[in-house]
Amino acid sequence: MTIIKGLGSLKFAVVLIISLVLLLIVSTSMESAFGTPFAQKTFYQSRWFDLFLSLVWLNIFCSTLTRYPFKKHHTGFVITHIGILIVLAGALLTRLLGVEGQMMLVEGEHKHTIQQDGYVLNIASGGQPPAAVEIKNKKDSNPISVPLKDNPSHLLLHRTSEHLILTQGIAEGSEQDPSNHAIEAALHSDTVGLDQTFSLIEKNPEDPHSAAASIGPATLLLKTEQDPANPPRSRLRISKKGGEELFSIELTPEILARWQNSVSDEKITVPSSDLTLTNIRYLPNAKVDENNQLINAPQDIHFNPAIEFEIYDPQGQRERHTKFALFPDFDSLHGKTTGNLFDLSVALEIPIPESAQEPQPPYLIFSVSQKGEWTYRSLSSKGPSQEGIVSLNSPTSAGWMDITFTVTQIYHRAVISKQVVEDPHGTGGSFGAEISLIEEGTAAGQKQWVLLDQPAVFETKAGPLQLALTRKDLTLPFLLQLADFRKVDYPGTQNPSSFESDVTLYDMKEKTTIQKTISMNKPLDHAGFRIFQSSYIQDPSVGEASVFTIAKNPGITFIYSGAIILFTGVILLFYVKPLSREGNNNVE
Repeated sequence: MTIIKGLGSLKFAVVLIISLVLLLIVSTSMESAFGTPFAQKTFYQSRWFDLFLSLVWLNIFCSTLTRYPFKKHHTGFVITHIGILIVLAGALLTRLLGVEGQMMLVEGEHKHTIQQDGYVLNIASGGQPPAAVEIKNKKDSNPISVPLKDNPSHLLLHRTSEHLILTQGIAEGSEQDPSNHAIEAALHSDTVGLDQTFSLIEKNPEDPHSAAASIGPATLLLKTEQDPANPPRSRLRISKKGGEELFSIELTPEILARWQNSVSDEKITVPSSDLTLTNIRYLPNAKVDENNQLINAPQDIHFNPAIEFEIYDPQGQRERHTKFALFPDFDSLHGKTTGNLFDLSVALEIPIPESAQEPQPPYLIFSVSQKGEWTYRSLSSKGPSQEGIVSLNSPTSAGWMDITFTVTQIYHRAVISKQVVEDPHGTGGSFGAEISLIEEGTAAGQKQWVLLDQPAVFETKAGPLQLALTRKDLTLPFLLQLADFRKVDYPGTQNPSSFESDVTLYDMKEKTTIQKTISMNKPLDHAGFRIFQSSYIQDPSVGEASVFTIAKNPGITFIYSGAIILFTGVILLFYVKPLSREGNNNVE
């Protein structure tokens, strides 16, 4: 009984209240300085805050027990405290079992997953489906073991960071390394205060655009003379995100011609899966017209290859993909793709013809022949072009104002290494995990950083082990499609007075379809989930998109019930005289 009196005492309650006030002051200050996600992760969504709320619940519970046996005038007090306990229990239940995430939909697009806070490590080997392991933030130096299914080896998670920057190094390889030309140089100008280094690499696995760079309005380009005996080939590749390649087909001129004339209804089975490609169309001169439709426009576009196709499974689930060869990171938004139901990554590889490689001036092009001879050509927007032989460590005029370039290093068999460093300012970069592989029978293992959306590979005795970090997501029991988004501005401004979305919800399990308009104050409720209109995107190159917050609150019934009970208790405590101390003659 002494313990119950101590936990339910007024002194303990005062300590908790003062602590809560100080906590709110600190968390609000931190939220202003570092943003809401930081405050949520550090304070409101932490385990120690759950413990703090549990102590508040325990204080109120024990305070109620100290009044036992209850008298008539305790009625309002007890009901009020029961209401508070139910509200706190509902809040804790939501914290532990609740679901919340974001979904962005472009008009016409549909998805059935939401993106949540947190990250997942996808592990793939031997052609098996990737295994997913949730990765928690880890700052200490004690490694955590991550076992591998059907593999005697295991992974060790050493630490994580949310502010990692990937840097690269270039070195000359050995005679056994393949040909891979690269150049390091610097631009200098006293007039504009320019002093910047750059590198151009023929082939960089981490960067498909490594042979080109832009500094201000100038384009810098590396061109290599192709081997006539081994010309580059066009290919379409389909892979599992963060996993193995499922499908690769060489796009011969005959195939491209067949797909270019009209939408081809031929069906291509994707090996090692139950997926099928159909309705394929190739556009060598892709252009988005005024109706936001993708068309082939050779009269306007000289070279911009793109491919469109649909992919479906035996259950009839279907999605559409559009992929541009020159803009691999464009994410197919011009093509109005559907949600990525099958978690696929698509790549279209089309060699750039010589006639399409000439950039707009001003430019500086470095060329290397099959014999390894380096030359340069520069062109300004006003003067004639300049050409010459590349000389190391010799400042050369670029022909633009007083700008000069100095080539400091040339590579013929460039080997690219990557190094991961933490952003010194602690604000930029991306999330990553430092992981090592321990193979059976070895004391030490390979160690490397795995960055978000940048897969890494460990070479093992059983073959390559592929690791990929992705954001944590959750599959919903329904699919949501955005039909139309609308925004209404205040008169004379671009500030929105309201915005809303017409959506269609498909429940695959219940076989039901719901069409509704979701606005800022009118969410859509279905299957225990609540869908809120939280934001929007309007971009001429992307189109209109809605951002939805989708949440499931299992404690909401407790919270509403507790609030009603709390309100009832307050009424009884202060306004019903027979149940108050003032209305009772036997006050203890």
